[in-house]
Amino acid sequence: MSGVPPHMSQDEGSSARRPTRVVVPDRRAVVLLGWALGLGTLAAGGAVWARAATSSAVEAHVDLAVAGGDVAPGVAAGGLVVLTSALALVLAGPWLRRAAAALLALGGLLVVTSAVAGLRSVARAARAAAQDAVGVPELDGPVTVTAMPWVTAALGVLVVVLGAWAVVVAGRWGAATARHDAPGRRGVGTASVGTSVGTSGAAPGPARASVEPSADGPALDGDDPDLHATWDALSRGEDPT
Repeated sequence: MSGVPPHMSQDEGSSARRPTRVVVPDRRAVVLLGWALGLGTLAAGGAVWARAATSSAVEAHVDLAVAGGDVAPGVAAGGLVVLTSALALVLAGPWLRRAAAALLALGGLLVVTSAVAGLRSVARAARAAAQDAVGVPELDGPVTVTAMPWVTAALGVLVVVLGAWAVVVAGRWGAATARHDAPGRRGVGTASVGTSVGTSGAAPGPARASVEPSADGPALDGDDPDLHATWDALSRGEDPT
């Protein structure tokens, strides 16, 4: 008995017993995504996070643009950590890849905390910009915050998710492709040749003797049709004898 229920076909039973394959993300895709998020974080950290205005005895209106590096300097450091960790995912071994993935998540966490902390210090950074521009830390009107702090925080959250995901799947990288390389194809070829020889019951020696020239005899003609037929039979896995 096959063990397959009567209402199921043989193919359905075999598919039911077949284990479900878990899709492992490609390491190159994770590295490229990490680099994209790291570069995006550096770009967002260097953009304008806040705008304000001040005045002086010479100019009645002076516009101020506060960059993210002045508000949250930790964003640039976190972006560099993300880029370095993503590069380490390519060069490191299995355990070091997990460590690099964890460092990638920590870099994203640094970006998020720096962006959130920078939102609370925007006014102080704007007054410092006014001090540098006109010599007086006075502002004319409220400080306008752009969307870049929120964009930076969102990029940091994505980096944290990517790093945590990479920690889980980093140990599987490299092992999945090794199972589909030449050893599998070599096993199939060996099984085919072994089956054909075992079925025919003839030793491989006479087959080689019919193809290879004798040490004492003349060489076979390359245009001999029997020789070509013998090689074709061997390539099909058949015994030409």
